[in-house]
Amino acid sequence: MEYAPINEKAIENSISMYKLGHRDMIDNLLYSIALSEGLRLLTVDKELINFIEKHGLPRQYILTPKELTQID
Repeated sequence: MEYAPINEKAIENSISMYKLGHRDMIDNLLYSIALSEGLRLLTVDKELINFIEKHGLPRQYILTPKELTQID
C-alpha cells in the first residue's frame, strides 16, 4: 500500500463529479486521486461505476474484485 497525495487536479475533478450529480465526495476524491496519479481504485460501488460509465469518465482506473481475479 502506498500513500497517494490529494493534488489540485484531483480536487478539481472531484468537484466536477459532484456538479455532474455524484454526491459522495469521498468516492469522488478516491476516484480522482486514482485518475490523477495513474492508480487503480478497487471498489464494489456499482453506483460509482455506473456514474463513471454514464458520464464517459475513464473506466480503466476502476477495478472490481471480480476483475481483479481475472488479471493475469
